[in-house]
Amino acid sequence: MENTEKEKKPVRKYKKKPNLESKEARYFLARQAGNNQADSLKAAGYGVSNSQPGYIEKSEAYREVKEYFKDHLLNQISLNDIAKELIKNIEQDKDKGAKNTAIKLALDKIEPQDTSIDNEDKVLVVLRPIKAIEAEERKIIDVE
Repeated sequence: MENTEKEKKPVRKYKKKPNLESKEARYFLARQAGNNQADSLKAAGYGVSNSQPGYIEKSEAYREVKEYFKDHLLNQISLNDIAKELIKNIEQDKDKGAKNTAIKLALDKIEPQDTSIDNEDKVLVVLRPIKAIEAEERKIIDVE
């Protein structure tokens, strides 16, 4: 018997470089430069009054640019280097805001705040006013 399934081609580890001249890429770069959403929209060429950043950030082109820069960053610097810089930031006493943010980031990595609850452990409790319950009981009694 002949195998009718098509053989899957291996997935390329590195995608081609995304178009950095697209509006989505210019918006991403402006956000990474520290601009707020409105200024980033203007820099990218979007109309601020009718553009919604949420739609832009969910677009395929935006996600490709974001992933490309994430991969590029991780190729340039290791997670160990990032952790060392985070520790330096925690141990410094000059900028309290940066220190507090670094502590929060470290704690979130050590003990994540999000806890998952299984569906079996969930209980639904419905609270209704007593008058509504009494009115329903009267309707049941009146019908009988």
